[in-house]
Amino acid sequence: MKIYNNFENNVPKKLFLAGIHGNESKYTSQILENLQKNISNLKASGNVIIVPELVKDSKYYSTLNPKYYETEEGISLLKLIEKYNPEFYFEIHSYSKKSYSNLTELKRVDLKGIPPFVDLNKGVLMASISPILREKFKETDFCMTIEVPNWKVLEVEKQVLEILEFGILSKNRNEMIEKIFNKYPKAAKTAKWLADEFNLTFL
Repeated sequence: MKIYNNFENNVPKKLFLAGIHGNESKYTSQILENLQKNISNLKASGNVIIVPELVKDSKYYSTLNPKYYETEEGISLLKLIEKYNPEFYFEIHSYSKKSYSNLTELKRVDLKGIPPFVDLNKGVLMASISPILREKFKETDFCMTIEVPNWKVLEVEKQVLEILEFGILSKNRNEMIEKIFNKYPKAAKTAKWLADEFNLTFL
């Protein structure tokens, strides 16, 4: 597992992960490699840890499934969180065209027990992380899942990198949320409403 660290001792600590399960790394890992390449051009706030590929290829278990956290990759993920204790946490996933409706329709509440993802723009989806994993963080921590459409990664990469760079630049949760609301006001408002409706922490 490759781990990049800017070795700043300052807080907040920020953990960026891709290649969480299945074969997603072939769609998502390069985004974090490119984030790492550009970090020297940013005025990073805090300790930034980037893991472009948690696993190259594995049997697919959803992070909503408790069994995921018993797998090798799930255990590795939990160990990273325990080691770095981040206040900012980003998971980069990918999805296929046929999965779009399952991820974004309100019926996801009935199927998965959690609200749908919100489409920020061009099929880039945003939500918080799995409720199972969110329990490992404080309510004041910022936790985001980004789902990238795997058939047009190159088309949306700049947009995804901008969001991740918001995370690198932000000094705290409120500043990060403000950046998201300023850039995507309608989608952010919807995501906040969904979180409140289902008594979940918004990001």
